[in-house]
Amino acid sequence: MATPAKQMQGDIHDNDDTALAKAVGDAIKLTEVKRALPELRALCQRKIDAQDSFREAVKAVAEKAGMNAQALSAYVTAVVRGKEDEHHERARQLDLLFEEFDD
Repeated sequence: MATPAKQMQGDIHDNDDTALAKAVGDAIKLTEVKRALPELRALCQRKIDAQDSFREAVKAVAEKAGMNAQALSAYVTAVVRGKEDEHHERARQLDLLFEEFDD
């Protein structure tokens, strides 16, 4: 059983939490979030579905091509995002490290 001092301390923290929640609630427009939630949930589900479809397609192509699916995925993603140069440089440096330090 909690001592009176511990109980009072708990009550103070509960009051602090309530005050904080009210302050945050006053600053955040929860009605806007509530209004947008159905659309956000639908968009999130489409994103998840698209990621799953992409992953399965990459896996199938990589198997047929006899290559690593992660490498194919990274390549396609880099090209689509316009980051070929960054990925090419990273691959070059990784290759250099393997050449130099491969035991």
